[in-house]
Amino acid sequence: MIKVKVKLSKKLKLRLPSNAALVKEVGERAATMIEKRIRTRGVDGDGKRLPPLSAGTFVVSANDPRWQGTRLEPRYPKGSKGLTEPTLLVDHDGYRSAKRAKGAKGKRDGALTGAMWRGVTAQIKRKKGEGAFIRIFFTGSQTVGTSKIEKTKKGRPKKIKVTNKLKARRLQFKGGRQMFTLMSLTPTELNILAGIIARKIKLIE
Repeated sequence: MIKVKVKLSKKLKLRLPSNAALVKEVGERAATMIEKRIRTRGVDGDGKRLPPLSAGTFVVSANDPRWQGTRLEPRYPKGSKGLTEPTLLVDHDGYRSAKRAKGAKGKRDGALTGAMWRGVTAQIKRKKGEGAFIRIFFTGSQTVGTSKIEKTKKGRPKKIKVTNKLKARRLQFKGGRQMFTLMSLTPTELNILAGIIARKIKLIE
């Protein structure tokens, strides 16, 4: 989560921009800059390089729509002799190889389908005595399969979803340790956002 603070002098008579318009513009620009930097340079706002993806065997549910139609090896229930639907999909060369099978780049960038980055949201938040903040964070979720046990009220298999917030958190960790800060900005990026805000403020004559 990122907070961009907006601090103004009380002595100046200013016409401030619409909150909704400002939040939308700053939020979208911040999200675009972060995503582009992560996907092209592979570093966070402090310059820390994102670690490579695991080379260990990658296993995923066979009913995860993100992986259906790829070359991942199907695994069937024990004793089925391949006569039933597979329960798992496997890539012995790891997640990096699996991502390439999906047509994505084999690196840690949160861009398997793009759903996580599309879930970036911005909102205005005010704190007494500290002014206003533009809060940028992840919302929404993505379907990753269907439950074999749980049903909806209509009796259909319940969809299994993972939130974009959780995906963003998992992206930052390796071996239980946080390796970098995804939602961070470089000094240059912060200046760009500050410039957007400043250009929207007008003096009242």
